[in-house]
Amino acid sequence: MVLAICSLYMIVKPDPDNHWPALRTFAELGIAVVVLVFYALLLEPLGFILATMLAVGTLCWRMGAKPLKAYLTGLISGAVVFVLFTYGLELPLPLGLRS
Repeated sequence: MVLAICSLYMIVKPDPDNHWPALRTFAELGIAVVVLVFYALLLEPLGFILATMLAVGTLCWRMGAKPLKAYLTGLISGAVVFVLFTYGLELPLPLGLRS
């Protein structure tokens, strides 16, 4: 309830000195949304680890990491989360790329 009241106050009486982010920021947010949509579409066909590597790697790269480190981070995070969910929580994630 408090959040709704504060939100309405900000809509009715916005900060007059508020500066909007540059157009580049909006473009980066758009790229992030596109990456996440493709992640959702590729999760089943490619499998969790590969799809996560591509999504996390691309987002890390867009935030300034070098491509090799970005995609290595994506691969490691995808593998760790896969193992935790599949074996620790017994919630199977899609393997993908099965023949």
